[in-house]
Amino acid sequence: MLSTVKRWEVYMGLSQEKSVRLFKEILESRGISYQISTSHPHFMYDDQHEKILIRTPDFHIQFIYVSADPLTRLFTNVMGISKQHSGITLLSCKFKKQSKGSFYSVMKSFVHNAPSDPWHITSHPRFRFAVLLQLITKYKWKRIDDFGQ
Repeated sequence: MLSTVKRWEVYMGLSQEKSVRLFKEILESRGISYQISTSHPHFMYDDQHEKILIRTPDFHIQFIYVSADPLTRLFTNVMGISKQHSGITLLSCKFKKQSKGSFYSVMKSFVHNAPSDPWHITSHPRFRFAVLLQLITKYKWKRIDDFGQ
């Protein structure tokens, strides 16, 4: 049973709110039914913002707000600079193996309709010097964009 579900995770430089709004627009334009729910924050990424989950019949996408790790949050709060940086979003997606084409098609639409390239994560201080993570993130997004060509 577990082998029929695939997982795909990637960071993106867009805010959680903008990302959810764009995904809703794409799903509605394609006539795909969905449900939205929220869940408690993921403590390792951010302790303030709830996770947002979009469920469709073929895939689930979690939008996890990423500000900083707990230690960095502690120091930025003490120094008073915690509000100077906005967060980015981690997409945690699960899709049925047989629905791979539908999932990648929606993700490809997201890449083409995003206001900026989703793989640009360098605006966030946590990722500014994480060159390997930047390359991996761009590679994952480019694979989505190249799917089906």
